[in-house]
Amino acid sequence: EWPLRPGGFFAVPEHVETLYGTASCGILYRSHCDPGNAEKQLAAQVVIVLANLAWSGVMATLVFGGLKLAGWLRVDEESERVGLDTAYHGGNAYEVDVITPKALPEKEGTEMTDNLI
Repeated sequence: EWPLRPGGFFAVPEHVETLYGTASCGILYRSHCDPGNAEKQLAAQVVIVLANLAWSGVMATLVFGGLKLAGWLRVDEESERVGLDTAYHGGNAYEVDVITPKALPEKEGTEMTDNLI
């Protein structure tokens, strides 16, 4: 959404007039344009951002809500329990052994604590 916002702040009146034929400007250039135009430009940018958020929220709700209702959004509980690699591919993706951390030495002056200084 950041690409939608800078115009309301940084629009230079000369560039806006060249592109759109109006003397609107960003809020940071309000001393260089007609009174009220900077606020209108910023308000238009805010409306666009809010409309974009609303559209994205509605569409995401429809798509993911439909997937959830159809039961396609999640895997079954057994697949979750054993892991998707095992359930769908028959094995682990990585050969990882469980590594148990060794206890840290309790006394200072051992080689592990000497390396930390």
